[in-house]
Amino acid sequence: MLGRRRVDDINTNLGAPVIIGGTGGSGTRIFAQTCISAGYFMGTNHNGALDALDFVDFNDRWGNAYLKRDETPLSNRNQRRMTHDFERRMRRHLVGIEPTQTRWGWKNPRSMLVLPFLAQQFSQMRFIHVVRDGRDMAYSGNQRQLRLHGIQVYVDQMQGLTESEQSIVSWCRTNLDVAAFGQDHLASRYLRVRFEDICDRPADTIGTILEFIEAPGADPSDLVGQVKRPDSIGRWQGHPDDEVRHLHELGREALEAFGYLNPT
Repeated sequence: MLGRRRVDDINTNLGAPVIIGGTGGSGTRIFAQTCISAGYFMGTNHNGALDALDFVDFNDRWGNAYLKRDETPLSNRNQRRMTHDFERRMRRHLVGIEPTQTRWGWKNPRSMLVLPFLAQQFSQMRFIHVVRDGRDMAYSGNQRQLRLHGIQVYVDQMQGLTESEQSIVSWCRTNLDVAAFGQDHLASRYLRVRFEDICDRPADTIGTILEFIEAPGADPSDLVGQVKRPDSIGRWQGHPDDEVRHLHELGREALEAFGYLNPT
């Protein structure tokens, strides 16, 4: 375990957090808005997408080292530094929470990169894993996560690939790892939601999220009206067939696992 104590022990008045993550550009804002509407404190320092900005530097500093921990283990000193750094940023995130408020969390897409670490800090945390079609993500203008982490961590797999091909390789590897950890270690405290499903069936999908965060009585009607299906869904279909076939080859395992391709 990283650190000698869990963040659970810092403030016993708080319940376990709900944390939302996914590949950058996956459409995670509505998920944070759902939590806020259900009475969750999701921080006050965020951008227009409701990303919790207090964790940005933490992800910048520790994301790659943590992702490469099997190859290059973190020293005991760095494990302690990582935990201390996280505690400091979490305290900053909680500035402004009402003393009587116990339900809280945050949304930062890159939180999924350090999910096992977060699960060590919060023994009863819940995680919402937002997935969007990796083919659309491959052609997205938002490749920040790929540039900051994917090409730095998955070096061998990236050789000789175009950016869109690198993007789907990173999307595949990262999301499969998160899904496996969530299913194996968080179990009922892990929820995976496809962005396309909240666009196509907003009432049902938001209802599922509200049940997961233990707010089934919340009224989803206002949230449903905020859901807009973007024109970028299915943008991969506007690209040459040979490019798309190669994306299918590179990302098939995850595309099939998440229901974007029928199993071969």
